[in-house]
Amino acid sequence: MKKTLNLLLFFATIVLITIAITSCSDNGIVPTSSPKGGNGNQQSGDLFQEEDTLQVSYSLNKTEWKLVAFVDVANNTTKIPEHLDSFDVNYTLSFGIIEFKGISYLNGFWGNYTADYNDCSISITNFNLTYIYEFYDAKLYWDAVSIAETFTLTVDTLKLFYNNGDNYLLFSKIE
Repeated sequence: MKKTLNLLLFFATIVLITIAITSCSDNGIVPTSSPKGGNGNQQSGDLFQEEDTLQVSYSLNKTEWKLVAFVDVANNTTKIPEHLDSFDVNYTLSFGIIEFKGISYLNGFWGNYTADYNDCSISITNFNLTYIYEFYDAKLYWDAVSIAETFTLTVDTLKLFYNNGDNYLLFSKIE
């Protein structure tokens, strides 16, 4: 009896750990919670500063992404960014502990973010942008990143949802 109870406790622990690790994984369900907002008063050191603790699986921290598509869930359409391969560095997004930075076709942007891995929400604050002449899908890209509300994350895919989950940016991981 005691052995059976210990075995049940072991399996229950494994199930709870699995749920905690994969809470924001891409499971086909589109998260629709609204952004929590930020106070804009976060202080940061160097972008991508080192952290003293171990990283959990599926953390945004220390990840780099390349935009693959703009997806309109409501209309079931996908738009590939124009001239995606014109430059090696266009349409990227990288995350530090609380900072992010990105590159569009010709410009850079950066700011702070807060990710809640329990409800898969993300809040973008202190969004900054350089602006030199820009074209193609850059404005759509900046606007979507700046209003991201929720996300799903797997080992090699990031989806940033905006417009109440009606649209998302689809990224692939840069190795």
